[in-house]
Amino acid sequence: MMRTKNWIAKFIALAVVCIFIGAGVGLISYHYFFKPKPTPALDTKKPFLEVNVSKLFILCPPAIPGPQAYKYARMMFDFKIHNPNDVAVRLEKFEYAVYGDGHAVAGAERMVRGEYPDKAIAPYGTINESFPLPYISKDEDPALWPEMVKGNVIWTIKGIARIRYSGNELDVPFECRVEDYSLQIDERCK
Repeated sequence: MMRTKNWIAKFIALAVVCIFIGAGVGLISYHYFFKPKPTPALDTKKPFLEVNVSKLFILCPPAIPGPQAYKYARMMFDFKIHNPNDVAVRLEKFEYAVYGDGHAVAGAERMVRGEYPDKAIAPYGTINESFPLPYISKDEDPALWPEMVKGNVIWTIKGIARIRYSGNELDVPFECRVEDYSLQIDERCK
């Protein structure tokens, strides 16, 4: 009779231990496999995006016939856009305005919309995008033009990049400064 009671007590103790172990394994499994993970957030101590101009190219003349030839130049910007966070983002919109030596460039006094929205940028990733500026006019920018064709202008590009991450949307302002730029200028443009 005593042996039977010992056996029953041992069985109950073993069952209680198994229940505790099973509950612990179940809680750990729920925590790692089934519990919803919090949505990652952008680190507010870092910039949301880093936007730089890697190259600025000015071309003159464009293909304009007649008396307007050699009075217009075209600007092309190569932007390097870096995501410094560990969360993937999507570039949805890219707009910018251009200033030469502090003065708005005619034709760019309002924001110029980038033509390549909806680009994914991986965590810590970088994309390169080229965007044009509408023509610069020799007649509309008479003070800026002679300095531009000499390569003496300091350009400032101010804009807004809209990004989407984890279901959120954010407008990120940026400003770049460019002193060195490439010129392909016909003598008749000067």
